[in-house]
Amino acid sequence: MTRRKAWATLATTPSLDSVRKARAAAKKEEAFWRDHYGAFLKQYPDQFLAVIKDTGQVVAADPDLLCLIATLSKLGVDVGHVWVRYLAHTPINLAL
Repeated sequence: MTRRKAWATLATTPSLDSVRKARAAAKKEEAFWRDHYGAFLKQYPDQFLAVIKDTGQVVAADPDLLCLIATLSKLGVDVGHVWVRYLAHTPINLAL
């Protein structure tokens, strides 16, 4: 009897259709942020911003990501229905 590795039976390959849908969704999100980033940056500098995917409506903003997620939860907004982006106004210098 041949023994198969556990991960081999659990691995799935996404379908071409699901890859196309994911790519289209990513392009839509990038286009949204490209079109609105400048205006949002003026209103919400150095904050995480959550907008409804379908409408672009701003639902929450906070400099702390965990607080933003808590706010979404309090509002009853499913995080799967929003786009979140950090709007960086102040440069951050990192020493690596």
